[in-house]
Amino acid sequence: MRIILLKIFYIFFLLMLFSCQENFSSGELIPASVDYVKTGGTDYLEFIAYGDAGKGSSDQQLTADEMSYYVANSGVYVDNSITFIINLGDSFYDDGVTSTIDPLWNTLFEDVYNSTILDMPFYSILGNHDYRGNIDAQLDYVSPNNDRWLMPNRYYSISKILLDGTKIDFFFLDTELLFYGDAEQLVWIDESLSNSTAHWKIVLGHRPLYSYGSHGMNGALIARLQPILNNRADLYMSGHEHDIQILGPLYDVYHIVNGSAGSSRTTGVGDLTIFAAGRTGFMGFLISNNELVCRVIETSSGVIYTQILKSK
Repeated sequence: MRIILLKIFYIFFLLMLFSCQENFSSGELIPASVDYVKTGGTDYLEFIAYGDAGKGSSDQQLTADEMSYYVANSGVYVDNSITFIINLGDSFYDDGVTSTIDPLWNTLFEDVYNSTILDMPFYSILGNHDYRGNIDAQLDYVSPNNDRWLMPNRYYSISKILLDGTKIDFFFLDTELLFYGDAEQLVWIDESLSNSTAHWKIVLGHRPLYSYGSHGMNGALIARLQPILNNRADLYMSGHEHDIQILGPLYDVYHIVNGSAGSSRTTGVGDLTIFAAGRTGFMGFLISNNELVCRVIETSSGVIYTQILKSK
């Protein structure tokens, strides 16, 4: 019986894998948009997110500089009140860190994001390149700069509550473990989403489920995670691909790929594509009781796209 069940699962997995190979074309899709203006008297949670930064490249530094500019209430962004940053993994190319005193902590993190305007929590997760090194070092590291680096576990959650009582839950996953099968973590995210009473639920992992970039669709994660996310999470955000994509919604879940803070490469456009750009950059988010807004910030150009992803 067990062998039969395993065969059924394997066939199901292959069907999921092949069903995700949609037709798509190489290129970009950047629709026209108008930047979002906050409503007076409304409470907002604001943060930025980036991924795949740890290249030690000029692009990483230029993107960090653009992050500082964006956070610093400069230019058209006078409404910014950003309180934390999300790091979507692959923080240390090519092979992670060896220890908590590895010099890469300085050259790829502390010395890059050293602007005082970025003295805030960096909630971080593990990427595939991080897994080539010492995982415990990333869990144990304490930043000398206001304890900015935060990774309390391989997967974890945090909650933010606005002054008006709106609750936003964030669930940070270890997609390397999930990719190869991690029943304990799947039970955790399933129960966490079920038990959450938050108005907004955002799930984050390094690897995307859906993508028209060079890595393509991830059949394993689609089979394992999509049924758990369906009609429960509002947003799944990932890195891994060195581009920026907004896809969906699928079962009321938007999928964002945001992995070009250190370098970029060409991307593609498919049936699920709302936005796609093979450019270096990061994303900014504003969440109120009734709106979830995202901005795409290109390293060399500032905000190039804004969208109200969801309204409630």
